[in-house]
Amino acid sequence: MRQISQRIQSKVNALQNPPKNLCNKVSKLICKLNIDAGFASGIHEILWCLLSAYYNNQTVILIPDWTKYFGRSRDVWERTFAYLFDSHSRENWNDIFVPLSTSCDYKELPSHQLNVPERLNTVIVRKLINQLPKQFGSDLMAILDNPNSWFHSQFIGYILRPQPRLRTFLDEFKRDIKYSHPIVGIQVRRTDKISFGEALYYPISDYMVSVKDYFDKLELTQQVSQRLVYVASDDPSVMPQLIKQYPNYRFIGSTSNAKMAFSQTTRYSNESLWGILADAFLLSETDYIVCTFSSDVSPFVSINALQPIGRLITIPITRRALSLSPLFNTHSDRSLQSLAKK
Repeated sequence: MRQISQRIQSKVNALQNPPKNLCNKVSKLICKLNIDAGFASGIHEILWCLLSAYYNNQTVILIPDWTKYFGRSRDVWERTFAYLFDSHSRENWNDIFVPLSTSCDYKELPSHQLNVPERLNTVIVRKLINQLPKQFGSDLMAILDNPNSWFHSQFIGYILRPQPRLRTFLDEFKRDIKYSHPIVGIQVRRTDKISFGEALYYPISDYMVSVKDYFDKLELTQQVSQRLVYVASDDPSVMPQLIKQYPNYRFIGSTSNAKMAFSQTTRYSNESLWGILADAFLLSETDYIVCTFSSDVSPFVSINALQPIGRLITIPITRRALSLSPLFNTHSDRSLQSLAKK
């Protein structure tokens, strides 16, 4: 597994970082982060770009301005952690994550290379995302419960390499809420998914059945001083309910994140983005995740959990995450898996 991972990362790095003097000559895929959707959907968009480029031997050039979240006045996160933020300019994707390419800067490319037609983005075209490389796809399918998730995690890990500012923010947030292990994460998605009819409503008791089961089994093999649960939700009523109904557990997280996500006026603000980043990264670092895959955030978090920063994990996704709902908008169903021609 480690050798396969190294082969993938080696190819991605080579494609994304050609010699600087060859940037005008290599085949490129321009990836514009201008979709009218949330954070997880944006990650999936970049994932699709990298996968397409991987199979077609191209360099992805990401246009990092995302007006959905960027281009506004300072917010509470920036005021709280003011020393981490530049005082003079608005931020973009590359201020939070390491650029996809450190040798080919989109600002230095000729305008005719950037002004390209929008690429096809149909369901048929996106079936590419289900394909596994021919040279080692059969091995992955034989070894792993969900080889697609593991394969995609190699790219998610590359996409989400944090800049020092984000890493500092996450470390300080973890310290503030006393984040430690063992810990279970739950992601309770309500609001838009429920109101738009894209997901069923699950009471918090449904989540806590699996949380209790995890800790019960864990206590058979080790001493657990406290049953710690990280809560991520877009419903600010979830945390108070959990604290009241389950006094034998300690729940941590940010109620302000939930309040921002709950309100349509702040849901897609830059302030909300930093709350999403905190939830996504801290959920992916938990020992077990209970969520709903009807939310795009949950599959992303679960896939990211397979490839946390600086470590290679080969644990099947089904052993680290439990979804109360079926998949909504992902392509990781084993029945859809196929081998790429390349």
